[in-house]
Order: sequence, then C-alpha cells, then structure tokens
Amino acid sequence: AAVLTFAPWVIRSSLLAGRFVMISTNAFSNLEIATVSGQWNINDQASIFRSEYFKNVDPCTRRSGDPLASPRAAAEIDRVCLHQAIENVRRNPGYYARTRLSQLGHFPLTSFDFATGNLLTFGEAVARRAYGALLMKGVLYAIFSLAPLVMGVVGVLFGTPTIEKRLAAALWIFVFVIYAPGFVEYRYFLSAVPMLLVTAAFGAQRITSRT
Repeated sequence: AAVLTFAPWVIRSSLLAGRFVMISTNAFSNLEIATVSGQWNINDQASIFRSEYFKNVDPCTRRSGDPLASPRAAAEIDRVCLHQAIENVRRNPGYYARTRLSQLGHFPLTSFDFATGNLLTFGEAVARRAYGALLMKGVLYAIFSLAPLVMGVVGVLFGTPTIEKRLAAALWIFVFVIYAPGFVEYRYFLSAVPMLLVTAAFGAQRITSRT
C-alpha cells in the first residue's frame, strides 16, 4: 500500500531527472556536509552556512542550494554530493565517526529554543550566569524532549510487544536511522514525534505498573 501511494511521484521524479529518484533530489547534500572535516563545526550551524567554503568552494554545497536547477541538473548535483561524501569519508573516516557520535543527540533532543528565542547554548548560559534562561532550557528539555525519548526507549524494549507498539516504534526508529548518516536538525525528526509519543505512553505504563 505504501509503495502504491508514492509510486506515481517516484515515476514522475525519475522521468524528469533522467534516472531513478526515490522521492526527490538533494538527498545527499546533508550526508556530504557531515563528512567535511576542518572547514566547519558540525555542531554549529552558523559555522557551516556562513562559511565561505560552504558557499564558494565545496563542490557539493556550492551547487546544491541552486533553486533554479533543472531536474536533471539537480540529479547531477546529487551524484556530485554522493561522490564527494564517499571521498571525504575515505580520506578521514575517524572524523566522520566522531561527528556522528557527537551530533546525533541534536536530532531527537531539543530545548525548543526555536520557540522561546532563547538562543544561548547550555554552556553559554552557565558561563554568563543566565540562570533563568538555563532553567527554562532545562525544564523544556527534560519534560518535552528527554523524558519522551527515554520513555519511548523503555516502551520499545520492555512490556508486551503489541502490534501498535511495534508499528509506532518501527516508524520513529526508521526516521532516526535514515537521517543518522548525515547532518541532522531536530526539525527532521518532527514527523516521527507522534510515533515516539505512542511508544513513550507504553513506556510510562510499564514504569507506573511496576511502582
């Protein structure tokens, strides 16, 4: 049923691009961004998107932002980005492995700064003694981000393996796995949050039933 639903779009995109395209192009730019060592800090978006290397030098990113690219040109950019990402990983696999470990926490966890406008990092808030901002960040982070994730993991690992829990878990874990190789932002995970909350409810039930 899922394949039949998106098959017309796959066919349309592939015909326009002149080669097979799963859903859309621009699939490999985030992967390539995550492999570039020495040019930016993968955990600081400003260092990436304001970088001259990003805009003018990197063979993938300097082309991938072109809004006027034709479908065939966009497919070619995808090819360039994938090739460059593979070359970068071969050149420095240790850097890529370290960035995956350091960055993946930003994907399912957030302190909701985009909603509050509180743009200080936790470290900056401590350094500036901005304890009010730190408290706001900590409360939002703990209640609305960390707790659901922990409960979701508990719900996946423990309790009765019902079909509802399996389906919900499969969906949010799939989203995590499919994005994990590349540069990630919390907004990419938003589509998976409802399914995470379903498994979190199972986790909460498991914990409360034992207390």
